[in-house]
Amino acid sequence: MKLIQYLIIISSCILLNSNIQAQETLKQRQTAKADQHLGASFGGMSGHGLSYRITHGKTMIQISYAPFIQKKLVESTIGFAFMYKIAQRKNSSLFLYSGQRFITNNYYNRNNPFKYFEIDDSENISWNVGFGAGIEFIIMKNISICLMGGYCSYDELENIKLVFESGIFYKL
Repeated sequence: MKLIQYLIIISSCILLNSNIQAQETLKQRQTAKADQHLGASFGGMSGHGLSYRITHGKTMIQISYAPFIQKKLVESTIGFAFMYKIAQRKNSSLFLYSGQRFITNNYYNRNNPFKYFEIDDSENISWNVGFGAGIEFIIMKNISICLMGGYCSYDELENIKLVFESGIFYKL
C-alpha cells in the first residue's frame, strides 16, 4: 500500500513540475523580444542591397532594397524573404526560406529634362520567386553571416534556376 502512495506522490510531483515548466516556457515565448538586424545582402530571390531583418523566435522576415543608377537606366529592386529556423545552435542556425524580388527598370529621358522617367509597365517590371535553405553563422557578438541556396523562378515563372545568396548583418 505504501508503494502505491509513493508512486502517486512521485507521479503527481512530476506532472505538476512539467506543467509549471510548460507555463514558464510559454511566458518566455510571449515576452521574448524581437531582434532587429541591419546589413547588406545579395541574392536573386530575396533581393540585394541594404537589408533589414527582424527575428522573433524561430521566424525571420527580411526586406532588401537597392537602386542602381546607370547612364539612361535606373533599376530599383526590392526583396522580401520569410525564414523559419529548423535547427539552432549557439553560434549557428539552419533555416528554410521563401523569397520574392520585384525589379523595375525606368529609362531616363535626356532630351526632355521635365519628363524625368519613361515607364513601360509591360516590359520593365519583373518578379522573381523561390524557396531554399540557408545557414546563419554568428561570427561576433552582433555580426552574422548568412549563406543561402535554393531554386528561383526568374522572369515570372519562365526560367527556374539554382540560386546562391549571401548576406552580412549587424544586430541592433
